[in-house]
Amino acid sequence: MRHSYLLGLGFGVAWLTSCSVNPAGLAGGDGSVVRPDGGFSCPEGTVDLDGDPSNGCECIISEIDYCDGIDNDCDPSTPDGWNDPSLGGMCDGDDADFCEYGTWVCRDGAPYCNDPGEEVEQCDGMDNNCDGVIDEGCMCTGDDVRNCGTDVGECVRGVQRCEGGTWSAACDGGRGPQPEVCNGLDDDCNGRVDEGLPAGCWIDNDRDGYAPAGAMSRCRPAEGCGTGWTDRAPTSGNVDCNDNNAAINPAATEICNGIDDNCDGRTDEDNPGGGARCGTTDRGACRFGAITCTMGMLRCVGAIEPMTEVCNGEDTDCNGTIDNGLPNGCWRDMDGDGFAPVGAMARCRPASGCPTGFTMREPTPGNSDCDDSNAAVYPGAPEVCNGIDNNCSGTPDSGLPPGCWRDMDGDTWAPQGAMSRCRPASGCPTGFTMREPTAGNRDCNDNNAAVNPGATEVCNGIDDNCSGTIDDVAGVGTACGTNVGECTAGTRMCVGTALACVGEVGPTAEVCDGRDNNCDGMIDDGDACGSSCTSHREGGRLYVFCNRTAAASAGQTHCASLGASFGLASINADAEQTLLWNRAVAISDNSWWIGLSRPNPSGTWSWADGTAAPQSDTDSGVNHWGTGQPSGGGNHCARMNNSDGGKWHSLACTEARRFICEGPAP
Repeated sequence: MRHSYLLGLGFGVAWLTSCSVNPAGLAGGDGSVVRPDGGFSCPEGTVDLDGDPSNGCECIISEIDYCDGIDNDCDPSTPDGWNDPSLGGMCDGDDADFCEYGTWVCRDGAPYCNDPGEEVEQCDGMDNNCDGVIDEGCMCTGDDVRNCGTDVGECVRGVQRCEGGTWSAACDGGRGPQPEVCNGLDDDCNGRVDEGLPAGCWIDNDRDGYAPAGAMSRCRPAEGCGTGWTDRAPTSGNVDCNDNNAAINPAATEICNGIDDNCDGRTDEDNPGGGARCGTTDRGACRFGAITCTMGMLRCVGAIEPMTEVCNGEDTDCNGTIDNGLPNGCWRDMDGDGFAPVGAMARCRPASGCPTGFTMREPTPGNSDCDDSNAAVYPGAPEVCNGIDNNCSGTPDSGLPPGCWRDMDGDTWAPQGAMSRCRPASGCPTGFTMREPTAGNRDCNDNNAAVNPGATEVCNGIDDNCSGTIDDVAGVGTACGTNVGECTAGTRMCVGTALACVGEVGPTAEVCDGRDNNCDGMIDDGDACGSSCTSHREGGRLYVFCNRTAAASAGQTHCASLGASFGLASINADAEQTLLWNRAVAISDNSWWIGLSRPNPSGTWSWADGTAAPQSDTDSGVNHWGTGQPSGGGNHCARMNNSDGGKWHSLACTEARRFICEGPAP
């Protein structure tokens, strides 16, 4: 709103030091106004308003109280300019606008054009409130539009329209921020994708379902993590220690390869793949070892293998014989007289020489000790009559009748040709026996006290009782086992240190093959072919007769479970018909399902093995339909009818009947 001001006339004030005016007061110029007086006598036309004689009569009376900020009529009770003739007239602003005309008034000591104009600005392109400013305070006018929203992320900018001077709240045509969801998009339009969503997928480079420690993570989309990611967090026990190899993860099985396959922080723990025995043998100096996972490879650890035989008193080549194959250089000398007996145990000669108890003198004729338990007996020793061949001439107590025979092993049996001597009054000395080695009384091994004619024969590869036959143990050579079913009898023989049944084929678990596998005299007994089912082999075919009722489809399912190419029986020869009916009726005088069916009333009858079948009782070929068969209706399966001597009769497939299976004989 614009205002105009009218300049008024100002009057000066004369300050007086004395007054002659009646102190009771002064009348106004028109005789109607009484002006206050401070009590001093002031000159006419003046008034002392403040009662302060120091400043005299300060007010000079004027008949007109101009609008000038001065009390021209010296009357404090009247407002400034109350009778100013220049006020009260019509006035208007200088813009010739829509404002109403106003009047001049006195305001703040000066004339003022009170022109109010419109009270409210209308945002219509005009100065409605007449303040000189058009549409002040308006955000917009008319049909103005402006862009709104943002085009960051998934947002789309729209427009706002001007409605009553303000912009509409709606952003037409735009799409604003939405709550962030896991979809790889910036839904909330803040320039970041999927921020603030909990991790649900972790990078899985080798796609084995496990992520490595510190793996890059992302939120989980509704459709799942996708290829190359896993929803299994890499927490303790679920951390992939090699995300470039799908065979390495916490669920993998540890193998011997020098790698921590199962990511438990250990490599090749618990000896994976190891534990089995290895090596050539444990005889002699050799020892078996154990397969052990070492340095990422399975190795034989601890095994001692055969080496070249050397003269050391050990079986170095581990063939069961000590120092075998080496030339003799030492002979057993029990009495240490420097002579070894005939047949003395010989051995190789170590580099250090013969050990104690051996001699380097070979027991050749004339140099053999005849009693290696007596150092006084040796070749060249003086002969005395003491039952000993002191000089090893070959005859103890030569010239004396024999009465004692040499018994080296002390089992009271002497070998054939044993050295003999006379018998002293005290009896035969140690190492001799009074039993003469005649036929049937000869020790066949005088170095083993367990071997003699009075010993009991046992399985050990030795002729223990000197019968001339090794291992002639009671029962050897007799039959053992059985020839029932698939079994074959064997013969009892010594194997190692025990009797064993050699050549026997023993029973096995019963299976459905038309044979007596367990050799109990019954074929396919138990439930080998199924509950209540028995079998019969004929011409390379196996027929299974199940003496329990079932729908045709259930029978076919059981038949198929017996093996490939098995199904309900297909009859392709008259002899086969006779065979199946005779065996079936012998089991149960009831009807039996066979593999003859048609899919629907208009279909063709066919066998389960796919071969052609007669369509009626009048067709040629292998045809055992009963008279007037097959019947119509819903009878799509065939049975051997018990009341018609096994002839084929059609019947609803859902009926329960016994059934016959057929397939190739195993």
